Amino acid sequence: MKSPKEEICAKPGPDKKEGFNPVEQEVSESTVIRLRNTELQQKAILNNIPDMAWLKDTKGRFIMVNEAFARACGFKPDEVVGKTDLDIWPKDLAESYRCDDCEVMENKKRKCIEERLADKEGEMVWIETIKTPIFDDRGEVIGTTGIARDISQRKKEEEKQRDIRSELEIRVKVRTAELTSLNESLRKEIKDRLKTEEELLNAGGFLNSIFVSIQDGVSVLDPEMNVLRVNPTKEKWHSANMPLVGKKCYEAFHGRNQPCQLCPMQETIKTLKPACCIVSFRDNNNNIGYLDLYSFPMFDEKTRNLIGVIEYARDITKRRDAEEALRVSEERFRTVADFTYDWEYWQGMDKRMIYVSPSCERITGYTQDDFMNDPGLIEKIVHKEDIEKLRREISGCVEKNSKLETNFRIINRSGKTVWINHVCLPIHDKEGRSLGLRVSNRDITKSKEYEAELQVYREKLELLVEHRTKELESEIKSKESAELQAKRLRKQIEFILGATKTGLDIIDDKYYIRYIDPEWAKAYGPWEGKQCFDYFMDRKTPCPNCAIEKAFKLKKTIVSQERLLKEGNRPISVTTIPFQDENGEWLVAEVNVDISERKRSKRD
Repeated sequence: MKSPKEEICAKPGPDKKEGFNPVEQEVSESTVIRLRNTELQQKAILNNIPDMAWLKDTKGRFIMVNEAFARACGFKPDEVVGKTDLDIWPKDLAESYRCDDCEVMENKKRKCIEERLADKEGEMVWIETIKTPIFDDRGEVIGTTGIARDISQRKKEEEKQRDIRSELEIRVKVRTAELTSLNESLRKEIKDRLKTEEELLNAGGFLNSIFVSIQDGVSVLDPEMNVLRVNPTKEKWHSANMPLVGKKCYEAFHGRNQPCQLCPMQETIKTLKPACCIVSFRDNNNNIGYLDLYSFPMFDEKTRNLIGVIEYARDITKRRDAEEALRVSEERFRTVADFTYDWEYWQGMDKRMIYVSPSCERITGYTQDDFMNDPGLIEKIVHKEDIEKLRREISGCVEKNSKLETNFRIINRSGKTVWINHVCLPIHDKEGRSLGLRVSNRDITKSKEYEAELQVYREKLELLVEHRTKELESEIKSKESAELQAKRLRKQIEFILGATKTGLDIIDDKYYIRYIDPEWAKAYGPWEGKQCFDYFMDRKTPCPNCAIEKAFKLKKTIVSQERLLKEGNRPISVTTIPFQDENGEWLVAEVNVDISERKRSKRD
């Protein structure tokens, strides 16, 4: 693809055409100079914006890239020309990029994608890419153009905001039902993104298409701060001051008659280096907003003299509003947590305190700062006769990922013994990562005193119960005899299951194993507290096409086939039977029959 200058230079000269006119030659040379200046200006714009930009032909070969693209892949711009995505990026990413190019050319429509990119060090980053088909004068697709922006920081901010929200929801989970809807609404608002408002101009060249497709405001100024060019986004922001070209930047963009006090353009003109700052502005409806403003110097490629400044502005009004709303929401959650009557705290996996409620001082005599500064203070004040038992119980709670409720004694700051009812629960974020322990402690000293009084009455009742116990002993003996017979029958059934390679298990609607026959337990190990897909298949989520969910839903027996990975991919036929136990709870029984011989016979 020739540049405008090359096309003009390729025309016949005066020695190839009769009737040579010096005036025409002067006009042609002037046109070439103007086109070159325009080309240099557009190239400087692309090489100074933080976004990646490129042009490809229909075969996926790069025709032109800017410096930001070349830096990302570790080449010089000229070295990229002629290469394809497979020559530059990892195979899986390259194939995905090429698939998007084909879709854009086939549909003849622009496409916006959020995708991963491996930089020259191999580190994966998130980018937002806009791909657009390019047409010739006949309307035929001749290639694609693209622009990509690094949104990794935004992704991290969204992840950080989700983590903060999870922390707050856990802290006041029981008491924040009313606030949950407000927080969810805020989360959705934060996730909302600005959408592209202008379509790429098909009639312009590649550089002009990139310039007008940038979602943020871009303008070009001369060294005297006169506006030379603006993109459509900038025109939209300042439509009340149109036309913008020809005015001073502070007149066109801020309605002022003198330069702004905080002006990165002035700093760039003075230092010849990029500058940035956050400035306020008023939109067309006179509402106050905020811009993240960057300025980049633009130099003549030959003389290296400053020929202008590129102003790059990003509207961050919604982001600042979202951050303020999140701060207010966090303050509300903390207010609820701080005014609980019981002593609440959140302890991280490293034993350090993340949050301690002020009620700790009423119960223990120690302040929030005492516990925050000394993570071991809790164990220090536990009664020496209770500390080992408490440690074992908490360790079991963490290992089994289950709720713990226990009682123990502490010695408060004044030396008084205080009985504590301790409720402890392991907590996780939405991705299943452990966040530590959420604990609620209640002073039950008075309840313990009442229990002592009740002990006297219990002793009297025990005498009465002793007599009744003797009467029940004979009944128990009869029951034990029946249970012994049931146990023998159960062993016989288990022997039959083992001999026929038939496995039996019972599973609840959360996929937790309630029972498994001993032969299977020998092969797979301890099963208590485990879910079936983890125990049998080493998976973190339910198996695809799992019959358990369908059986619970339809309340019908489902027959399916599975393969046991831990047993050499052994094939089995699984009959999933839903039933209700004596408490009315719905469970499923799985009868797993070995069909290896049947499969072998079919193959033979």
